[in-house]
Amino acid sequence: MDIDTGHLKLERVLERFINVENQSSESPKVGDQHERTFTVEEKDCVEFKSKGIPPILSTPWLIWSLEHTAYELLDKYLPADEMSLGVHIDIEHLAATPMGHQVTCKAKVIHVDRRVINFQIEAFDEKELICKGVHKRQIVKSNLIQKVIEIKTKA
Repeated sequence: MDIDTGHLKLERVLERFINVENQSSESPKVGDQHERTFTVEEKDCVEFKSKGIPPILSTPWLIWSLEHTAYELLDKYLPADEMSLGVHIDIEHLAATPMGHQVTCKAKVIHVDRRVINFQIEAFDEKELICKGVHKRQIVKSNLIQKVIEIKTKA
């Protein structure tokens, strides 16, 4: 298969992916919220030993945790043949959190546009607000994502 043919197939699949009507019987509402708490472990940290700073929560792990909080909120509304994908995230990582501290991530639905859900996201450690921002998730049919992966794998 040449790349152009694969690209056209991928475009057709993505068109279907974007234009699917929302068939969920129940949808998230503006104001719906979810939170999850975790303890910062060594695997979640970045180290600055040469600077004399102890291990602190890394931004990539914080982003994963915030995104997963929104995912968990949305997942309870979705039928088995649908899933949500993170399509945008914009955060400010405001404060360092040492290993061993607890972090609570919060996601709140702030806008619903058919299959696109926007969230306000925040994270707090035991002392203060450590992160704030926005996150957007797209609801998709799981089989369409599988088709995209298959096309990309064959290309």
